[in-house]
Amino acid sequence: MAIRLFRGRTSVLFLLPLMFLFGGAAVTLAEPLDSQTIVSLEQTRASGVPEAILKRVLAAASDHSLPNKDLAALLVILREAQQEDIPVAPLAAKVEEGLVKHVPPEVIIRVLRQKCGDYRFVRQIFMNTDAAKSGSRLSADDFTRLVTSLDAGLTRQELQEFITSAPVAPPPMLARAVEVFALLRQINYDATLARDVLYTGLSHQSFTQPWTYLARVVSAARKRGISDHKIAAAASEALEQERPMRDFMTTIGFTSRDMRHGPARGGQIK
Repeated sequence: MAIRLFRGRTSVLFLLPLMFLFGGAAVTLAEPLDSQTIVSLEQTRASGVPEAILKRVLAAASDHSLPNKDLAALLVILREAQQEDIPVAPLAAKVEEGLVKHVPPEVIIRVLRQKCGDYRFVRQIFMNTDAAKSGSRLSADDFTRLVTSLDAGLTRQELQEFITSAPVAPPPMLARAVEVFALLRQINYDATLARDVLYTGLSHQSFTQPWTYLARVVSAARKRGISDHKIAAAASEALEQERPMRDFMTTIGFTSRDMRHGPARGGQIK
């Protein structure tokens, strides 16, 4: 299948590497790539950015007539992120989202640089924890989940305090606890109570996947007139004794029907 990367004439020397890059898939760009952008694209590919991600970015650039200078700037950010082991897939998703929403390119570029700064910040915090010093490593997914908590409303200071004070636990469990902490803070749950509950779960490594629904349970329990302190006490007791979340829900008055359907739409509590 032929590849059409440019409108008008172009050099075969530039065309061949990109034919290899996209495996023969057809790509049409709204604007001919200038030599500087082509070099930037090849450098980004050589840095190890997955070809599928580059294709997504090029397709989005084509769909929204992104100028060469802005495409080149985005490629530089992806290349630098790849070289620093910052996950590039979420950055590409931000590019696509921004272009679909007609966000000005300079704003998208600024957001990506801020996001890379968030990744660097979270990595620095984690590397100073006992878990990291004992050999634990963040997967790309857990890394992104920790960073995304900043989008969910946590400040950098709150995130840093939570991670540095947290008991040693597997990174996926830490990321889960941070996500839930952000959700609890969104519904104005007391930060001290939230940390006490979550740290108990991390300390006993009992903060399993079903506890992801904790913020939903809190919201439903409040509507029933159950105090935040009673919720925290019951949750902490269950986590300390390594009991399942359904035991905690029973303690604060949820029925088997509630537990089958969950305290809110979106899943079953076990």
